[in-house]
Amino acid sequence: MIAACVALAVAAPTPLRLVDLLHEAREKNPDLKAAEARVRAAKDSVSPAGALDDPTLTVQLWNAPVDFSSIPVMVQIAQPFTLGGKRGARTDAARADAAMAEAELAAAQREIDTQVAAAYVDLFLAERTQNVDDDLENVLKVLLQLSQARVSTGKGEQLELLRAQAALIQLRSHREAASDQRRSAWVRLAVLTDRSLTTLIAPTTSFGLLPSLPDLKTLQQHAFKQRPELARARAQVVKAEAHARLARSATIPDLSVFIAEMHAFRNPPDGSDFLFAGVQINLPIFSGSKNGPRISHLPQGLRRCPSYLRVVICQGG
Repeated sequence: MIAACVALAVAAPTPLRLVDLLHEAREKNPDLKAAEARVRAAKDSVSPAGALDDPTLTVQLWNAPVDFSSIPVMVQIAQPFTLGGKRGARTDAARADAAMAEAELAAAQREIDTQVAAAYVDLFLAERTQNVDDDLENVLKVLLQLSQARVSTGKGEQLELLRAQAALIQLRSHREAASDQRRSAWVRLAVLTDRSLTTLIAPTTSFGLLPSLPDLKTLQQHAFKQRPELARARAQVVKAEAHARLARSATIPDLSVFIAEMHAFRNPPDGSDFLFAGVQINLPIFSGSKNGPRISHLPQGLRRCPSYLRVVICQGG
């Protein structure tokens, strides 16, 4: 007897709990994994966005005679420096992209949590509906037998028997609908949690409900602070401001410092080495046509919408 009970306990499937399914979905859902990878990639892009440009190494054959009686070779190293806050603006834009990726991840997590909870509730209701229908079917079968007995003895009418049969058929149809709803919930949970369907064929457990909701003002304050859509809108504003600063700084020249050394092979020892050093800047004389529209557009959009919520509304976000 004890061995049989132990065997039944081992063979019984582990009941499904909503908190476990939510945890599994956050760990295994493919969409969330992709969103997490995008967040990591965006964060890894912040440091390179503000890094200095790579130095350049140049090796040149300089004014060599045709007969190669001397071979002057110049080696030059140059390092460009971006001025006007360009690196800081690029870093802020990259940070904003990372913040937007994090907001999108949070939104995806909330969406997955909602879908898992909805599927679990459907599964819970379908299971309870089937249990209730099983009990009702036993009652209807007894009523059907009583109706058949009354009709056979002439104490009841045929209409009474037909009503009992119709109620039983309707109940079985309702139970089949609940069974279909249960299978649909299993499939949805399998997709959301990346689990095998057979591991989800188990009884559900009751889940906790909030006794009451907070007042409207508290809910609004919580939404303004926690909603990922608003966090993404704030990051969009930061990115727009960074691009505006980057466009304005394009009118400031960039600086490049170089140092070079030339050695003339096959020359007498005196006068075969030369040293060069200097600076170089670009001339952004055509920056107006390239950056003027961006400079004139972005700040005006920000001035029209003083808060991040107004920016979203004004820009149709």
